[in-house]
Amino acid sequence: MKISNTDVVHSDVRFWLSLIRDRRWSRKQKNRLLAFFGGPLNVLRATDGERYAVVGKPRDAPLVREQDLNRDLQWLSGDRCEFVHRLDSRFPRLLREISDPPLGFFSIGNLDLLDGPCVAIVGSRNPTPVGVRAASDISSELAVAGVSVVSGLALGIDGVAHAAALSSCGPTIAVLGAGLDIIYPNQNKGLFEKVADKGLVLSEYPLGFRPTKYSFPDRNRLVSGLSEGVVIVEAARRSGTLITAEHAVDQNREVLVVPGPAVSAQYIGSHKLLREGASLVCSADQVLEQLSTELSSYCFSRSVVKKKVHSSTQSLTKAEATVMGVLDYESVGVDSIVEKTSLTAAEVSAILLELELNGCVAKTIEGGYIKTI
Repeated sequence: MKISNTDVVHSDVRFWLSLIRDRRWSRKQKNRLLAFFGGPLNVLRATDGERYAVVGKPRDAPLVREQDLNRDLQWLSGDRCEFVHRLDSRFPRLLREISDPPLGFFSIGNLDLLDGPCVAIVGSRNPTPVGVRAASDISSELAVAGVSVVSGLALGIDGVAHAAALSSCGPTIAVLGAGLDIIYPNQNKGLFEKVADKGLVLSEYPLGFRPTKYSFPDRNRLVSGLSEGVVIVEAARRSGTLITAEHAVDQNREVLVVPGPAVSAQYIGSHKLLREGASLVCSADQVLEQLSTELSSYCFSRSVVKKKVHSSTQSLTKAEATVMGVLDYESVGVDSIVEKTSLTAAEVSAILLELELNGCVAKTIEGGYIKTI
């Protein structure tokens, strides 16, 4: 017999965690069960026959272990660690609208960012210096304007977008394709910690979940689902970036594309999206103009934005400023930086690491560095 939603009070988080960890059903099947029975406790208490009538026969899978649930609860007792389920008032409005919402998500950081305007910026894992500069400029200016920059914490454009937002003292949200106790890629551990401290990191996957080839496309639907629009920077012919764009279209989100050279393989996917009707953008102002009135109200004049972005360089040490002085928007090798600054290789490496974590520089595929502010 169907259970009315009015019979269900918000269940204890343990029941949500148990349902999320239960591998007998897919996420879509779990959403159908929740819609029918009204809450996780009722789903778990239902008989096999009652559940079978709603979603069919479950697949064989190990039972949820109590020790895993206890570990989840222990993690949630940590500072700024949260679990937000679908019946929680804090669950984002935009995520409620998508066809395949998560049952809930784990998070570290400032959940209030989900109440404000969000724009996703995604792109190549191996960007060109031009792509890095475009992503950095747009991210910085959106962040200064009060817009949360959403991305997937991947290498390349994702990391540049997060770092640029942080360097402008603006908001940013990272969506992971693994449990929040597994930082992937490991090279972005420092960036993960900064986003968790100054912004928000979240994942629909429980602790201990390692990334798979399926979890990243799933992650991408949340990146677009949280956002008013998705900015594409350097999408090749076949890439995860195009998957995010497809999710955005399905979710009725605006797809915005930064154009590039006609002959560049890095932009084949980008130009395909433009031919299919995506909006062409070259700046944060243009991004805001293409999006909703709600988002546009956060747009400052370019002069104010640039003044605030420039202020982020005022806290550099003398040595950091020296290194920044020899960098440009074309890749400069470490040996060249050492030669031009008279600093030791060890000093330059340490300074570059700090500058990269602060979003002032980015590493290129050639192994050199470019400035991003």
